[in-house]
Amino acid sequence: MNKSLSGLLLPLLFTSWCVGAAERVTASGVEPVSTGALSKLHVVVTGPQSSRGKIVLALFDNEDDFTKKPYREQIIDADDAGSGAIFNHLADGDYAVVIFHDENANELLDRNFLGVPEEGVAFSNNLQVKFSLPGFDDAKVSVRGDTAISIKLNYL
Repeated sequence: MNKSLSGLLLPLLFTSWCVGAAERVTASGVEPVSTGALSKLHVVVTGPQSSRGKIVLALFDNEDDFTKKPYREQIIDADDAGSGAIFNHLADGDYAVVIFHDENANELLDRNFLGVPEEGVAFSNNLQVKFSLPGFDDAKVSVRGDTAISIKLNYL
């Protein structure tokens, strides 16, 4: 059974979100410049079980959109996970990151018949999904100037 990232984690808590839902920005792509202080967030992805496919990184800037509508999104080759992705031209503030490893590059998070993800998923602050999804406040990281974080993929 294939579902988007939102369908994979806990269908009752999400609305649809998949790779194509937001504008795609590659690691080498140009992102819009905001006014005010400019910061960047470097996200290093650890723990991929293979170098096949893509790593999808979704950046969220508020609780209402968290896990539903990414503020920005980047897609990198899985074999580049250690180098990570950089979200440039960010206003200083709080952001949360959700990642999934699209091993077969079908732009969906594959799930088994019980709805359990068959591909790796992760949240900023390395939060674990247990009985409910983490909230934006739990997953948020403060971005001021140049900020770097590491997020470990989890395979269930």
